Amino acid sequence: MKTCKVIIFGMGTVGKDVVKALDTKQGVEIVGALDKVNAGKDIGEISGLGRNLGIQVTDNADELFSKTKADVVFHLVTTSAKDTYEHIKKPIEEGMNVISSAEEMVDADYYSPESAAKIDELARNYGVSVVGGGLWPTYVDIYLPLALSGGTREITRLEYRRKSDFKPYLQSIVLGKFGLNFTKADFEKGLADGTIAGHTGFEGTFNVFADLFGWKLERVEKNCVGYFDDNDVTVSVKHTATGYCDGEPRLYNEIWGSIEDDWAPSDTVVIEGNPSIKMTIDPGVVGTVPVANCLVNQLPFILNAKPGLLKKPLMGMYAFDGHVMNHVNLEK
Repeated sequence: MKTCKVIIFGMGTVGKDVVKALDTKQGVEIVGALDKVNAGKDIGEISGLGRNLGIQVTDNADELFSKTKADVVFHLVTTSAKDTYEHIKKPIEEGMNVISSAEEMVDADYYSPESAAKIDELARNYGVSVVGGGLWPTYVDIYLPLALSGGTREITRLEYRRKSDFKPYLQSIVLGKFGLNFTKADFEKGLADGTIAGHTGFEGTFNVFADLFGWKLERVEKNCVGYFDDNDVTVSVKHTATGYCDGEPRLYNEIWGSIEDDWAPSDTVVIEGNPSIKMTIDPGVVGTVPVANCLVNQLPFILNAKPGLLKKPLMGMYAFDGHVMNHVNLEK
C-alpha cells in the first residue's frame, strides 16, 4: 500500500508537535524538514520523541524540495497569505499538496485576493491542493459554531470566547505577538507601533460566517487590553473583535490569553437564534498538541481534494485511525 510522504516546513513549537502527531499515524512517512534555527538536528531529537528518526533538518529549501519527493508539505512558518505563496510556490511546482497553518489562509481571498488567485492557479496547473486551517482559525472558532448552528435558525448574533493558557508558547514568537511578559511601557509602545498585533484571523473568520449565513460583513472593530502584575509586567492579554453585518454587531470573537499558573482555560460559543444555544468546553482545548492534531488530521481531506486552493472548507479534519491511505481515494 502506498505511503503518504510528508515534509515539515517549520520546526518551531507547533512543528515539533506535528512530528509527534505524525509518529502515531500509520502509513505516514516524514521524508524532510525545513527550518533555519534547527538545521542539522534530527527531527526526533528536537521534537522530544526520545529517539532519532533519521531525518535531519535542513535550511536549504530549494535543495529539499528539488531532491525530496513528498505528497504533502505542512507549512507552519507565517501568518500572511502573501508570504505563504512565496513559501509554497516551489513545493507546489514539485507536485506537493500543502496544509498551511497561516492564519490568513483560512480565507486567503479576503486578505490577499492576488495571492489567493496565484496559489489557486499554480495548484491547479500542477494538480495539487492547498488548504489553510488549524485550531484557531478553523476548528474552535468556525467548525464548532457551525456544527451548533445546525440546530437553530434565524440567527441574529454569534459569539466565540476563548480563555487560553499561553504558557506552552513561552519559547515561541506567539508570546511577543500578544505582548505577554512585557513591561507596561513596552506593551503600550508595541500597541502604538503595531508590533503587538494579537490574534490574526478575526476578519477571515467573520467573512466565512457572513458568507454562509447570507450576511454582508461591513467592518470589523478590534481592541487589545493588557493586564499587569505587581511589577507592571503583562500576565494576560484580551484581544477582541466585533463584526458588523447589515449595520448590526452580529459577530464577536475574543481571546484572553494568560501565562498565570492558576489560569482556567475554556472555550465558549453563544448563538442567538431560534432557539439560542450556548456551549462551553471546560477545561478548554489547551496547548499546541491540538493545534498539531488539527493540521495532521487534515491529511485524508487534502489527499482526496480536487486541485486548487480550497476555500472555506467545512469539516476537513477528523481523528482518523488506521492506515492513512485507507481514507484516500487513489483515483484523485
